[in-house]
Amino acid sequence: MGRPAPVPTEPGKNGPRLSPRFVEWLVGLADGWVTDTGIPRNAQLKCLGNIAIPQQAAYAIRYLMTAATLLAHAADDDLNEGATRDRF
Repeated sequence: MGRPAPVPTEPGKNGPRLSPRFVEWLVGLADGWVTDTGIPRNAQLKCLGNIAIPQQAAYAIRYLMTAATLLAHAADDDLNEGATRDRF
């Protein structure tokens, strides 16, 4: 990810609690993307828990584009095969 992992917890009233900065790192966002916005900690965690992970989204797009390309080539092959059959 290009940077070391932040400490996963921070001090809380009742002991250690999950650090939003760690979650931000865990999902692959740039340092401060959510945590330097000034919104409260709970809102930060809610935002971070409701996102599409950028790496997962990129993989899904690549996968779907590859599948679409393969299907398009298969359809072209079927059309060309049918045209050749019709000529003979």
